[in-house]
Amino acid sequence: MKFAPITLFSTPTCPHCIKLKTLITTTSIFSRHPLNIIDIQGHPYRRPDMIKLAERFTVPQCFVGETHIGGYDEFVNATHEGGKLKSEDDLPQAFKTELASLPDALRAVDPSLKVVIPPPPPYANQLPDLAKSIETARLCSTTPLYSPLILSGTTPNESLHPSILNCLYRYNDRVDPNPDLLILRLKSTLDSLITSHTTSVGVDYPSLKSSPDFLSFEIATSELQSLSFTSMSPSCKKSCVINLYNLMIKHAFTKVGIPTSKKNRGPFFTTVGYALNEGFYSFDHLENGILRSNRNSILKPSDTRLLTILDDDSVDPRIHFALNCGAKSCPPIKKFTKEAVEEELEVTAKGYCEDEGNVKVEGGKVTLNMIFNWYGKDFGCNEREKVETIRKWCVGEKGERVDEALGREDFE
Repeated sequence: MKFAPITLFSTPTCPHCIKLKTLITTTSIFSRHPLNIIDIQGHPYRRPDMIKLAERFTVPQCFVGETHIGGYDEFVNATHEGGKLKSEDDLPQAFKTELASLPDALRAVDPSLKVVIPPPPPYANQLPDLAKSIETARLCSTTPLYSPLILSGTTPNESLHPSILNCLYRYNDRVDPNPDLLILRLKSTLDSLITSHTTSVGVDYPSLKSSPDFLSFEIATSELQSLSFTSMSPSCKKSCVINLYNLMIKHAFTKVGIPTSKKNRGPFFTTVGYALNEGFYSFDHLENGILRSNRNSILKPSDTRLLTILDDDSVDPRIHFALNCGAKSCPPIKKFTKEAVEEELEVTAKGYCEDEGNVKVEGGKVTLNMIFNWYGKDFGCNEREKVETIRKWCVGEKGERVDEALGREDFE
């Protein structure tokens, strides 16, 4: 019998996608099905196929033949009971059905259409050799290996603090004129490293940190010292800062560690960051400073970094969905572009709001997660305004339930 193929819409670094792929490939009753992986990060033109078929905006999305199963949790719920794999007879019918062909929307990707990030300029090819030289010098000498970086918002001593992630090497070389490509190249490099150090239980950060390739990546991030926000258009600044933030969070998790308590979470987001052309930018500076137009007054009146913030009218609440990943699934947008950032943020917002862990509608009541409290002003002045704001990102039956909740006389 020829079993129906399992089609998995996913992205390479989504932990939920990795867990589901591992479950499928290591369980004999599933591995007998041909596995078709559709990477919507490398093949973004396939994202509409996923949205149309699954009516979902997040990954992973799994199909057995033409039957939509859902994400990781839904797949486990459909195939397991009491923590144990169901017998073959009790599995959903799709796992026992022979299928001769698939619709075009579930077809395999065309490798020739994969999005390829342009190669770095010729001078960037010297970076691996530079990394080896620095590692050799580290072992042979205690002399500082780079010039101190004197940054806006820091003292000279703070400039050497390990919280500045990209100060291993003082960058004085030519500057890549395209900041988007610079960030995406770095992100692609780090994503590949993370993927190669990821198992079914998560990312092995200690192993990644000690990798020679990670040292080469760290040297390459020194070029970000030349990145300037001042002359960027609002759309370019929005996409660039989101991509930079998401690159920086993975870099920081590897180099500094993941904050595991409320006590160290605050310092992590306020003191860890990158040295850029206009000065030092922490996670707080990027999110609350630039993207939220300094709404928390994190930048003082005399701070020259105020020249880089977005206008208050340009503050977009959807950025919080792009900077924060849902608990059970991941937004299908992993890199944002200045040309399509509005569409990309719209897909991300719908994906975030479809997750019951973020927006739950039950018994005529709408429950929002903490993001809507932490950044409440961006969504509305009161609970009704917040719900009215997110209504446009709740689609289908969930949107109807939100409408019903808003129409109740006892809405709170």
